[in-house]
Amino acid sequence: MTIIEPAVNANINALLLTGDSSHLALARQQLDANFELGHEEGGTWMVPQKHFDSGWTDYRPASPFHAIHLWARSLADEDRERVERARHGADWSEVRYPVVPLSAKHFNVNTLAWYEYITGANPAFPERALEANIELIAQQLRRMRSSDGDPLGFGSIRYIDGHTEAPDLQIDGYAIHIWQEFNPIYFESLVQLMWGAPMHISHGGLQHATVRYYDGESRRPGLPDATAALVREIDAEFVVLELVNLDLATGRTVVVQAGSFGEHRFGEASVEGVESVTVDGRWLEVVLGPAAGACIRITMDRYVNSPSYETPWSRREDWNPIIRPRATGAD
Repeated sequence: MTIIEPAVNANINALLLTGDSSHLALARQQLDANFELGHEEGGTWMVPQKHFDSGWTDYRPASPFHAIHLWARSLADEDRERVERARHGADWSEVRYPVVPLSAKHFNVNTLAWYEYITGANPAFPERALEANIELIAQQLRRMRSSDGDPLGFGSIRYIDGHTEAPDLQIDGYAIHIWQEFNPIYFESLVQLMWGAPMHISHGGLQHATVRYYDGESRRPGLPDATAALVREIDAEFVVLELVNLDLATGRTVVVQAGSFGEHRFGEASVEGVESVTVDGRWLEVVLGPAAGACIRITMDRYVNSPSYETPWSRREDWNPIIRPRATGAD
């Protein structure tokens, strides 16, 4: 967790900045080396988590988690093989939400279920993920509104919901995170379903995305009111996206961006039964009529643009720089 995870993040971030997939080599090598150090126990491939002077130890079942993050960015067959080699008969389709104290801090628990969905093996995932998130939010709102949720008592609270089997929250290292255990804002399923990507991970991870959205009328990030989006399929050469306008009387305009930072470029966009249109850029504007929806297939060239915080209406050359270099007097 302290070596492979930061390496995965660093390599993916380097790919984002440069478009050069060779930056993924270190993470791939580390994952392979760790896997090759493993052995089989009862039909499960166990890999070491720690190394002492006496050698490798703390063997646990091989996890596909970090390999999924690599695959979601590269969409390469070799990275999918790194994911698949970690199967040991477990049900990857299960959708979970935390029900024990201290498990809500880093809510990143359904990466495997999303992977099964986006590769075609878990079609019920969208509904189940949203249902689980509703349960999670209800749990967190109840905690936040309870007497334990009063921040003035965070210096003395020891166990959330009275679960004494959990670690004492006043132990050094836990107390600083107490507020996160009452946080009701979680968006893992929205990232997976709307942006077509796994939730970002700690130790330097940016939130990557296949696509993201803007409200074309109010010119703000995010979907317009009363609209919904679902990424149905991702591929090295295209994305399949469904957009729906739930408003029965008013149309909506959605601007779709290629990548979380505009690092990709759209090619052709097509709807079944409708002639395709050429996009050839970072943004695609979709006008949805009242109560209308569309499943759109968009070809994509990946990692061909420099990543940027630009929007369709705010360009870098027009910005007033917040950070300016000092004048040193030197030429």
